[in-house]
Amino acid sequence: MKYLIDTGLSPEIIKKLEAKYDESTLDLLKIERDNVIEVINYFKEIGIKDIESLFVTYIEIFTRDVDDVKNAFNKHNIKEVVEKINDDIFYIENI
Repeated sequence: MKYLIDTGLSPEIIKKLEAKYDESTLDLLKIERDNVIEVINYFKEIGIKDIESLFVTYIEIFTRDVDDVKNAFNKHNIKEVVEKINDDIFYIENI
């Protein structure tokens, strides 16, 4: 899962994921690598700051197709939603 570090996430993210999730979930991250990278890049692009906390808490978002994630955000005012997520990552549950 070195690719996560290559996207700019800290090396500690792998330890956090390994501590929280089982092997099958971690395998899914490897299988869905391209989607994970695209979602991380999209979140950076729209200005989400605490991607690591989102990743550890809502791992399933990152394995979804990036177009599905974008469509979910496009149903809302992206700037407003990003501000709310940056204030409280749990706001993403409203998307």
